Amino acid sequence: MLEIEPHHADAFFIAAVATLEGGFPADAMGGFEKATAIDPDRAEYWAQMARCCDVLGRERDALACVERAARLPIADPLSFDTLGNVLVRNSRYAEAATYFERAVHLAPRQAQFQYNLGTARMYCGELAAATAAYERVLAVDPDHGRAHLALAEMLEGEPPPGRIEGLEAALRRVAGDVDRELVIRQALALTLEAAGERPRAFAQWTLGKTAKRQQLGYTIDEDRAIFAAFKSNFDELACADQRPGHASAAPIFVLGLPRSGTTLVERILASHSAVTSGGELMHFPVVVRQASGGSNPRLIDVDGLPTALAADPAGIGAAYLERAQTVVGDAARFIDKLPFNFFYVGFLRRALPNARIVCLRRGALDTCLASFRQLFALGFPYYRYSLSLTDTAEYFALFEELMAHWDLRFPGAVYHLRYEQLVADPETEVRRLLTHLELEFEPAVLNFHSNEAPVATASAVQVRRPIHQRSVGAWRRYADEIEPLRRRLLELGVDIGEEQS
Repeated sequence: MLEIEPHHADAFFIAAVATLEGGFPADAMGGFEKATAIDPDRAEYWAQMARCCDVLGRERDALACVERAARLPIADPLSFDTLGNVLVRNSRYAEAATYFERAVHLAPRQAQFQYNLGTARMYCGELAAATAAYERVLAVDPDHGRAHLALAEMLEGEPPPGRIEGLEAALRRVAGDVDRELVIRQALALTLEAAGERPRAFAQWTLGKTAKRQQLGYTIDEDRAIFAAFKSNFDELACADQRPGHASAAPIFVLGLPRSGTTLVERILASHSAVTSGGELMHFPVVVRQASGGSNPRLIDVDGLPTALAADPAGIGAAYLERAQTVVGDAARFIDKLPFNFFYVGFLRRALPNARIVCLRRGALDTCLASFRQLFALGFPYYRYSLSLTDTAEYFALFEELMAHWDLRFPGAVYHLRYEQLVADPETEVRRLLTHLELEFEPAVLNFHSNEAPVATASAVQVRRPIHQRSVGAWRRYADEIEPLRRRLLELGVDIGEEQS
């Protein structure tokens, strides 16, 4: 078509969409730019260009494209849905919900549009509206696993009559599709757990995760290589680098293993009048990868670590702050709660030496079981260890070794906070944490749960609840089922004595 008509805007647009879907966003961007230059009054062009910018990590440009589209007539539900998804990825949930509402109005039988609306409502704390949207999804598509899972995660007390049977029927209908089975088994496991049927729940987690692990061909060696690369590159010589980093003291990095309490600490700190939460920002790993100059599409490029280490630390810090600003604005202090920033403590310390790093530590048995019970994002490769109890044990040991390495190389750089101590005596621990962060104590930080919405994480939507100790020692509910985990932790030399007392 372009050979016949070199200025055909639709041809450029369709080619760009195909290129983006094929996994080449940088190449697709040129097509979107040409399409919008030829015909700047097509909202669908700007919507898809916003999505492309978002995939490329260009948040500011993505939001500019959203604003451009919003000034134009929009007639198709897909454009509304696309714009809503870009806004969700940039933590603008209330705005996103309005776009999803319009998509649903135009296409009420499109299950995914209903699901996206439910998720936006959940993020806004509108639980009744979210539940209604998820139920509308299942009315259209009874096998929509993510809607089943969202409802299961919201359960309080006994599941409604017929819920377990409905999930079992859906599971039979999707038999053979590993990913769909995994999601529905996760929903079924949580529902069985709510009904008090823990052995059956654990069997569902095991079946779903074992099948996915086999499909992926994953082994813990993949993650061992990542841990080893960060340790070996940050040797004594690398850590002695005296080049100055960026002077900003704005970031507060809250990190640690998933399910260790990072979300709780984020909510506590975000309730402080002087602190803004940026959520789980991918920005720091992205700028380190860019500093490596490599072409590896994976977020963590271990081969590029030596090149990134040679880059200007202050430049990495500045690039990170510029990206973070698209989410947190000009906040004087803000939280970045990406759990696996624990890999990047060395880079954080060099690039932003005045930033604060808070690492959550939680007992091995509780942490590992909680990770196994969680269904992390299937497209994110760095949580695959959680598909196996014994792999999770190995990962926990690797994490402990890496944090010991950072403490050795950068003494005092990391503030270690024990989850069990935090929930046992919140005021004492929070006061200590705020002192470390050079923030005044405010009573609101202990009452954050009274008026806040659910929190969106990279792995799930979690309903916000008061500080409690119910999760301490939760492994005991599955003591028989996790015996292989306990044995492997002991073999790896992980201290679990205090947990078992």
